[in-house]
Amino acid sequence: MLGFPVKPRTKGQLIELTNAEGGEAIPWTYYDTASYVTTVTTALPFFNATRANQQATNLQSPGQLQSDQFFQIYYWGANIILSPDLAGFSTWQNLFRLLMGGTSGPPTFTFTLSNKNYGPFPLSFFPSSGGLTGAGAAGAAGAFSYANNGYPGSAVECWDGAVIIPPQQNFGVTLNWDTAQDVGADRLIQVWMKGTLYRRVV
Repeated sequence: MLGFPVKPRTKGQLIELTNAEGGEAIPWTYYDTASYVTTVTTALPFFNATRANQQATNLQSPGQLQSDQFFQIYYWGANIILSPDLAGFSTWQNLFRLLMGGTSGPPTFTFTLSNKNYGPFPLSFFPSSGGLTGAGAAGAAGAFSYANNGYPGSAVECWDGAVIIPPQQNFGVTLNWDTAQDVGADRLIQVWMKGTLYRRVV
């Protein structure tokens, strides 16, 4: 027995559902990953650069969606990718420097769509999506906490679908630090946006 309804469709309905006027709406997360170069980086761009490693991003074309695709943004997040037991790494101090700056001003997150800026907002508003990212061992063996001092969930920074990225319009995210931070070694940072992708089927 099938666990979903089978609905008969006319040929006209099927054509409408697979062209640009119909198509599909599916949950989706776009992500991009870049390296923070310790003592050098003051601005780090995302989504608008070609990555040599194809697993660093799942955006098909740098800086824009392909034709007939729309993306409605519901949540934003940023993962600092670290091992919690990295030898010789002062986890909490360097996480603080990446998330909070530790200088005269906090690092910021700015989303740009067709030369229109959203932000800047403090980077600390966009914490880890969970798992081992942005985390470290605290004190005794078995003690474990997240960089934002709590358990992050998927709803980290909610935009509730208020912004839609249209096809073939330039967009990107930039993280800015007022001064370059010493974080021990180069660190990967991943920025992601979760929402609804509208696209044609074929």
